[in-house]
Amino acid sequence: MPRHRLVANQRRDFHHHVARQLVSEYDLVCVEDLKIKNMGRSAKGTVEIPGTNVAAKGRLNRSINDAGWGQFVSILQGKA
Repeated sequence: MPRHRLVANQRRDFHHHVARQLVSEYDLVCVEDLKIKNMGRSAKGTVEIPGTNVAAKGRLNRSINDAGWGQFVSILQGKA
């Protein structure tokens, strides 16, 4: 099995476990309405107005995508 599929399966399994635990323990679970797509946008800017901290923004984008926030919220909604 390719590594990326293994990591994706582990992440999905973790999301299911955490979502089940939250739904079991709490009567009310609130999730902030984050605009994940907007958070993942590039910081490159334009030729006239170049972006700042482009490398740091790139690392943040990878971290956001790696965490799978959108997938977790979907799983949480399904279990709730």
